[in-house]
Amino acid sequence: MATSTPTRWVKTSKIERAGLTLIVDCSPLSEPVYVDREMWEKIVLNLLSNAFKFTFAGQITVRLRQVNNQAELTVQDTGVGIPEAELPRLFKRFHRVSGTRSRSREGSGIGLSLVQELVKLHGGTIEVSSQVDVGTTFTVAIALGKTHLSSAHLTINRNGCPYLCRRSLALATRRGAGGEEEYREQGETRVDGR
Repeated sequence: MATSTPTRWVKTSKIERAGLTLIVDCSPLSEPVYVDREMWEKIVLNLLSNAFKFTFAGQITVRLRQVNNQAELTVQDTGVGIPEAELPRLFKRFHRVSGTRSRSREGSGIGLSLVQELVKLHGGTIEVSSQVDVGTTFTVAIALGKTHLSSAHLTINRNGCPYLCRRSLALATRRGAGGEEEYREQGETRVDGR
């Protein structure tokens, strides 16, 4: 059931040493998804890292599938869960859920805030559902194709392939943010959705 994925995304040995099962299930998509690869990697790794930090038995599932005209990434764990009262504040910068059992006390409370900002840069959404002592599921949805992106966000490389221009994504988001501090990145990254 599990499919292969780049080892830089998923360090299975650490998860296996902890006695957990990692399931990676990536279904084919009908068309490319235009994402910045470095930003996407930060999204996936942060969610996976949180799942590992708060899961002591059972499994972590990373699933990518198509739902209507969107690519949907879910990271689901059988961890300690998040109290319902904490869910509305979960993506606030520097917010940490106190009194929760975890593998380590490291972290400053900016990881999930950063994930949400990176998802928004791609015009996507992130949702969370959780139940204490059952587990947590994060769901990221990003539109397939490029019709939802302005032409300013896409550039054609010398091979004629479109790529997402990270600089224009970040600038467009900062302009519309109403003064909020946004993720800042320079440069461009070719993304072909594969």
